[in-house]
Amino acid sequence: MELQTRRRFLKTAGAVTSGLLLSSGVGSATSTGTDVTFAPKNAWPTSGGTTGNTRATHAPGPSGPYLQTQWTGGDSKHSFGSPVVANDVLYFGVTPNDGGREGAVIAYDAASGEHLWTRDQVPKQFQLSSESGGSDRLGAPSQLSEYNGSLYISCYGMESPNYGDGLMGIYSLNGATGEIQWRRPDIDPAEIEVANDRVYFAGGALDATTGTSIWEIDGQDDLMGVTGDTLYTCRWDSTAQTTVITARDAATGTKLWSITRDFKTVKTVITSDTVYVTTTTSEQEPSFTVTALAATDGSLQWQSPVPVRGTSPTIEYSLDGTEKYTVDRDPYLSEPAVDSSRFYILTRAYEDDIIDGVKQPHGEYLDSYSTLYAFDRSTGDEVWRFETPAQALAAPTVTDNTVYFACKYHEAPDGDSISWGTPAIYALNAGTGAKQWVSAFNASSDSWITAPVVVDKRIFTTVQIIGNYPEIYALESTDCGESIPDEGAQTVRNDPDSKTNQMGRSESEITGSSASDGSAQLKANNPQGAQSVPPSQLSDHSLSIKAYDWQSPLAFIGGLGTSVGTYLSSHSPLRTDD
Repeated sequence: MELQTRRRFLKTAGAVTSGLLLSSGVGSATSTGTDVTFAPKNAWPTSGGTTGNTRATHAPGPSGPYLQTQWTGGDSKHSFGSPVVANDVLYFGVTPNDGGREGAVIAYDAASGEHLWTRDQVPKQFQLSSESGGSDRLGAPSQLSEYNGSLYISCYGMESPNYGDGLMGIYSLNGATGEIQWRRPDIDPAEIEVANDRVYFAGGALDATTGTSIWEIDGQDDLMGVTGDTLYTCRWDSTAQTTVITARDAATGTKLWSITRDFKTVKTVITSDTVYVTTTTSEQEPSFTVTALAATDGSLQWQSPVPVRGTSPTIEYSLDGTEKYTVDRDPYLSEPAVDSSRFYILTRAYEDDIIDGVKQPHGEYLDSYSTLYAFDRSTGDEVWRFETPAQALAAPTVTDNTVYFACKYHEAPDGDSISWGTPAIYALNAGTGAKQWVSAFNASSDSWITAPVVVDKRIFTTVQIIGNYPEIYALESTDCGESIPDEGAQTVRNDPDSKTNQMGRSESEITGSSASDGSAQLKANNPQGAQSVPPSQLSDHSLSIKAYDWQSPLAFIGGLGTSVGTYLSSHSPLRTDD
């Protein structure tokens, strides 16, 4: 295949290297012949756990019934997301809190939280001659991936010549010391996955040891993932309003198949036999769908709707009873997770976490439910769903027997007071959806929490406090702790024999746990709601529109003036575009 690079800072396809051999280590990322569905028991080597982003692991998670903080760590910068863990080391990428394009990678001892090293400088031997005299800072890391003792990062920065932000490209670091082993400054910042001794991005593959190009192609696709010997990409055609999904031979870059679908991709997850795509419509009130495609040729296997409980996509509220403010309420759909049997995904009625406690005049939160769905991987039928008034914050993570997800629970306001929410972790039985336990942990109530990373009976998560710096939390089981009221939580199970749904209390399966489900009741549900349907029969599960006399959860700021409330509503640091 003819080599085509998208940037030509270098005259050759080689990397800027140190001339040193890479360190060896225990293989932790997916390689040929391994189980592509599950991460290793002792590691979480990439952001999605595996190169197919399955968010599944054979590692045992915390058994509960409560969680305690084993250690915390952080840096006075802004975090981009969850950490990765390998060889008993936790790696964390940070960027400036002023939005600049420079950053650092920090390594901690995963057991103790001890700081091991920080990499934020790029030595001269890894800089281009055209970059001389500019910044020597590392670019802003967009993704970390560990493989065989090396840490691979993709960094945003400024093109050469560079006089302000950090240095862009794909880097290889020694996982034990943080020393740079090679850098490819000619490759646009991109999502990367590492497998088969190669670093993959949407437009090519690099030798993981040397950084030299194995193959590259032109294009503007996004990387979906790599499983076995196949690389998958997708591209949104805004003109045609369609998505193009392409499969390539990971060894050569040769196109295997390509399909065009009239949906917009939200998130994807890939196993050895199936490509799962969550999609959304373009209407003002969007609906969501899970689509399963055959990994061999992209043919449609099944489609199932993912209803989101909520009301209209915009609401009006008032701080003083007179002036009205309009707030977007885009429904939230998490990244999915899959195990050997089921596909899991979380929904939430609306996305902006700083104002998600909208209340009615009688003090109840309106439609503030989150739902975790479990679909049969083979048929698309809904197996069970778990509904809770707690606000899901990020993607679920599944182990052999348990599904974990992070949330915040909002108690009903008392007068003018209001709670931003109690951070907590749910643990559900992966087979039945029954609640095993739910535990609060000692993070600030005004925090954003990333998806759980499960390694060796612990959960690692990033906690971003509004107006403060992020911290890594290492959580472990304990017999004493704080639960949350969890009133109204319930599990709806699909009976495979009668094809009807059964709604029941999501009782704790941990003996002695004080968690309670309050007002959960047993009642019948529409049996058709649990079944997958052909694409031609999919209905629009748009958010229903209701009229309410809205009151703002920010009303307690009234003493500071309505301008403060308006600013907080429109400048939430938790609002993102992705």
